[in-house]
Amino acid sequence: MALGILLPSVMAGIRYGVGNDFFPYLSMYNNAVMEKKLYFRPIEPASALLITASGFIRSPFLMFFGFSFITNACFFFAAKNIFRDDRKMISVTYFLTLLLHFSTSLNVMRSIAAIAILALSFSLIVNKRNAGRIILSILLIFAAALFHLSALIALAFVPAFCVVFCAKKTITIILTWSAYVLFAALIPVLLSIARAFVSFGNYERYLGKIGYSFSIPLANMLMIVPLVIAGIYYYHKRERSNIGKMANLFFCAIFYVPISIAVGWIAYAEGLSRISFILDFLVIAVMAHLLIVSKAKILKGAIIIVAGLMLVRNMSWSGVLPYKTVFWEDTSAIVRYYEKPEPQSATKVIFILEEKE
Repeated sequence: MALGILLPSVMAGIRYGVGNDFFPYLSMYNNAVMEKKLYFRPIEPASALLITASGFIRSPFLMFFGFSFITNACFFFAAKNIFRDDRKMISVTYFLTLLLHFSTSLNVMRSIAAIAILALSFSLIVNKRNAGRIILSILLIFAAALFHLSALIALAFVPAFCVVFCAKKTITIILTWSAYVLFAALIPVLLSIARAFVSFGNYERYLGKIGYSFSIPLANMLMIVPLVIAGIYYYHKRERSNIGKMANLFFCAIFYVPISIAVGWIAYAEGLSRISFILDFLVIAVMAHLLIVSKAKILKGAIIIVAGLMLVRNMSWSGVLPYKTVFWEDTSAIVRYYEKPEPQSATKVIFILEEKE
């Protein structure tokens, strides 16, 4: 599987103009080369280190390859942790993850790298519930936050997952899940109370309109469909013991519903929908399991349709087509950068491409 990690990482490294965030990241690289501030707002330490290292050796390839390699490697080892020695399940889970999230990893690189580390974090505690694994899982959440601060939201799900591990009755898990759903539904009220005690600083620009509208994004609703199918399928087994280790994975994955409700309150800021990616990997693992173990063609067909629709959505959302590389025939691989200050203290970089002679 080494090639399965390396090949997409290399493809990410040699791309040009692929992904809506490609040029902003190239701008950060250019600022690193000129030893200037990377961005007009702070960049998380691990991300800043990778970008700065790329600038130091004058190689944007290192930046794009590095983020992609971290993402792909973490997703692969997360699948390996969940399914152990089941190579078929590991391969299908990893392939499905690449299918759905390789395009998004070319866009929101820092976020997806953090989310991949979160997938690795969750994979440590899906099948076993000892204190050492829980501590390591929490440490990995903080490590993910070094790439993107939004990863700290994952801490809210650790208590829920602990309930999943420890509960002897399914009703206890359902009640915990319901509490999270209720919390998500009451976010506008809770946020108003919180504002009386704390300031959200830079994030207030995202939170200022919460409560004015509610709309769960279509992508989130699509990802909930496999959970409904899985719930019906696993219920048909009657007893949790009949689905073995998949029981914990499924009950962890259903917390995708409350996070989708939470995203519904901030749907006005399209970029924030990525928050729900935090639990995407668990849902994808459930989808992979259903594809392997189910004999029902209708069920498998429904999963494949959902995966296809999500693939189209993510590719469109990320702006990855047409896929061009630094060897693109219309330009040389050499790009010169010029700075032009913006009123908001941002930096706009004008890229002048040299035509091939």
